[in-house]
Amino acid sequence: MDGFAPVIVIEGFLGLGVVLLLYWLHLREMKQIRAEKARRAAQESAPPDVPVPSAHESVNSGATADAPPRHPR
Repeated sequence: MDGFAPVIVIEGFLGLGVVLLLYWLHLREMKQIRAEKARRAAQESAPPDVPVPSAHESVNSGATADAPPRHPR
């Protein structure tokens, strides 16, 4: 049975890796859901004349309507 010890250890690490991957995917999905809910709440509660940034726009992007979009260097 001592010959199977490395295989058991490798399977343990693979199992742990799968669990951590699923946990990370779950956290990422929950973050996206929270951001979407916050965006919807901001859109519903904002007055009609105030523009609400979309999911792909940053609030602190610094871009104005007159200026072209800035690209990072």
